Amino acid sequence: MTPAEFPVRRPVATAMIFAALVLLGAIAWRIIPVELFPDIEGDRLSVAFTRPGSEPEVVERELLRALEARVETLPGVAETWGTVTGDSGRLRIRFEPGTDLHVRDLDLRRIAADLERTQPRGTRIEVQSFDTEIVSRFVMVVQITGAGDRFALRDLAEEEIRPRLASVPGVSAAMLFGGAPRELRIAIDPQRIAALGIDAASVAERVTAALARPRFAGTAASGAGRAAVLVDGRPEGEVSLARLTLVPGRNVQLRHVADVALTAGEEEERARVDGRPAVTLVLFKQAEANLVRVGRALRERLHELEREFAASGLRFTIAFDGARTVEEQLRRLEKLAAGGFAIALAVLLLFLRQLRPVAVVAVSVPASLLIGVALLYLSGQSVNLITLFGLAVGIGMLVDNSIVVYEAVQRRLERGDGPDEAAVRGVGTTARAILAATATNAVVFVPLAFTVFESGLVRRLLEVLALAYLIPLAASLLVALGLVPLLARYLAAPAALARLAAERARRRAHGGLPVPSRAREVFSALLAVALRRPGAWLAATGLLVVASALVGAVWLGASAGGAEPARADEVRLQVDLPPGLSLDGATERVAVLEEAALAIGGVERVTSLVREEDASLTIRLEPEERRPPGTDAALVRERLQRAAREMTGVEIRSVGSGGGGGEEDEGLQELLGQAAPEVVISGPDADRLAELARQIEAALEELPEVASAWPRARPGREEVWVEPEQRALASLGLTAGEVLPVLALLRREGFELQVGYQERAGREIPVVFRRPGRVDREAVTRLPVVTPAGVRRLGTLARLRRAGSPTAIQHHNGRLEIAVRYRLSPQAPRTGPERAAL
Repeated sequence: MTPAEFPVRRPVATAMIFAALVLLGAIAWRIIPVELFPDIEGDRLSVAFTRPGSEPEVVERELLRALEARVETLPGVAETWGTVTGDSGRLRIRFEPGTDLHVRDLDLRRIAADLERTQPRGTRIEVQSFDTEIVSRFVMVVQITGAGDRFALRDLAEEEIRPRLASVPGVSAAMLFGGAPRELRIAIDPQRIAALGIDAASVAERVTAALARPRFAGTAASGAGRAAVLVDGRPEGEVSLARLTLVPGRNVQLRHVADVALTAGEEEERARVDGRPAVTLVLFKQAEANLVRVGRALRERLHELEREFAASGLRFTIAFDGARTVEEQLRRLEKLAAGGFAIALAVLLLFLRQLRPVAVVAVSVPASLLIGVALLYLSGQSVNLITLFGLAVGIGMLVDNSIVVYEAVQRRLERGDGPDEAAVRGVGTTARAILAATATNAVVFVPLAFTVFESGLVRRLLEVLALAYLIPLAASLLVALGLVPLLARYLAAPAALARLAAERARRRAHGGLPVPSRAREVFSALLAVALRRPGAWLAATGLLVVASALVGAVWLGASAGGAEPARADEVRLQVDLPPGLSLDGATERVAVLEEAALAIGGVERVTSLVREEDASLTIRLEPEERRPPGTDAALVRERLQRAAREMTGVEIRSVGSGGGGGEEDEGLQELLGQAAPEVVISGPDADRLAELARQIEAALEELPEVASAWPRARPGREEVWVEPEQRALASLGLTAGEVLPVLALLRREGFELQVGYQERAGREIPVVFRRPGRVDREAVTRLPVVTPAGVRRLGTLARLRRAGSPTAIQHHNGRLEIAVRYRLSPQAPRTGPERAAL
């Protein structure tokens, strides 16, 4: 028995096989993971390291080169890139295709642990992976605004709103950004502690001991047996903590040398919506949860919270909804499938004018889809934007194979074969053609096997896309060769035989001549005209091809300009701020840009994230039908550029356009193969390379076709060095290690104790030592230091030197290297000889 005979000779077995596959597809459709992006493992790993207080050259020698030497011994290493800025750095490793990254990750963690044990205390070496796991778990971003201050808003969001959203079934995490968490701040006065002859370290030790957890003191007999005895000496509140005795035998309490208060911590960034303070919640789903269902449940919970907190003036805004994005793509796929399916059935019904033959295709196409979903699930894939795109491209070909096989069976019936023989011979004559057609469609992905990609992540994305495209084709091929012959034999063949018998009777009634058909006559006349005048038909076809090419060229040229499309609904901008600003100063400048954006008619929402050195702006436009004429992305950019030019040192650029978007942004662009072009120089002399890089950067910026140029690795923040006076320290019998720890009081972030303060509600709050007032150069030199000879100013024991920004040290495959990146202006040629010459 040949494979072509099996569906006809074993109809029950064939029907059971396909029923099982269709049932599996229906089950898979219910349980297959739905997520925004596939969870893809790239081909790179990263090692981040820091050695506090060390110079860049020391970090390079002790950490970067040591890591490079050990990494070179690992199998499968293709390239390495190392960067050192200040006392920290990063080593990125790209591995050859096929390398097991889980094994290499374990090897790197072992190397990092071994190296960290040989370094001074405080050195940290961490291994990180480059994959899309966090994107695949992403659900939505919710921004919360209110009438109160941002710190009260943060507390409310942390205590009331985040737990409610995190409790939604399928949600794995709810991360809160914006504002500042509460802390128990101990603002210690260096002058007071120095006058009392104590130092900050001893104060911290006493506070740590007072806040320590209850200690076990033994057991005691009770009526129910023996019970553990715990001693709990923790203070009942900040007032009680302020009365803590610092020096036994002396009436020196914590409140004598410091102000103790429960307050908000220091902010590093601020979130704003329409010029109002906001906090942001980023929500993630569990690995196997359905993104669409989790998104619906979260939206329902948000509606409940809106009604509950309406009286408090809170407003909830969904800044980005990944669940709705996938849901819209699913609906688009459903409409595409339903529309194409309905058109195919209508055309078949128009020409065949019988329901049973149409029912063959009506059954085969849904069966192909469900079997494709089953195969997609069994291959470990999920429903996401990439697989949905592949399915949308391949779904239009599901009808073809079934129609070809049915038409071949119909032809055999017309030639007088019986139903069984017609089904077998119909499959036999079309199997090779169907296999060849399917192979022709699949061959477009063959170049993937021979293409070398800079990023393994891009390769894996294309592999997922190819799989989502080919699986429906394979399912359609299986249905066409197995299910369609069975349906044609038992569903359509009896009706076809009856139709053929009726047609023979009509022919006999017309003397054996074909029955007149108006449609056939019209088609025959058009075909005769085309054969008599082929030149006219070829010319018309050529004109259509040329017109299509011109339209496509114009569209591609417009989309290659690098700016947002004029019809875009959202404009994302990066704002570079002048150095030296405080967070309040940065917020004032961003507020000017927000006001300029909100003054434009048709702007629906303006969101911003402000940091001291830069900010990001997202302007959401209303739907096009509701906007005033002329309001588009270009107008928004022009207005904000005009507002930025009125402020010194403020520059605006598009997100992703280059110019120093940060290491994380550039790393993501490299992973996706979208990094900016660059000029790379390497050699043994770091100073000479830095000078050449500056010359190249200046030369690039002089070219009219180049919009901007910048070094790939940015220098660190400006540094002020405190250099001990060895003679002064020696005269007092001190060492630098005994004096310089007093500088911890000057740190902007303060220093946090290992233990926290527990409120009555059970919430543990961090305890942070900070110095009151503004810290400047004079404050550093006036800092009192307790010595055996009395109190001395730090300025008499050490000198301050402004060292500027540390130069970034870059390695590529163990060799010193500096890269200068650049971005072309919109007027630069994109293709052709002019681009090659540029």
